[in-house]
Amino acid sequence: SLPHDVRLPRLLAFTRTKGAPRLVGGCDIHLDEKGVPELGYWIARSYWGLGFATEAARAVMNMARASGVSGIRASHFVD
Repeated sequence: SLPHDVRLPRLLAFTRTKGAPRLVGGCDIHLDEKGVPELGYWIARSYWGLGFATEAARAVMNMARASGVSGIRASHFVD
């Protein structure tokens, strides 16, 4: 695997309402097997449809652009 490029953001998303924070998911920009920057994320099923992926993807895309990363692509897994 390729070493992590420090310009590529990695975030974990948490929610907190009356109690300890709960992990909702994560989002990052990573290099695919060809070295191309790619957006990736996962969100726990119980939090689907609540905007967490949208907010996290927007944040990592803005951070990547601010670091000079361009040509970011995205895809999805069939499952």
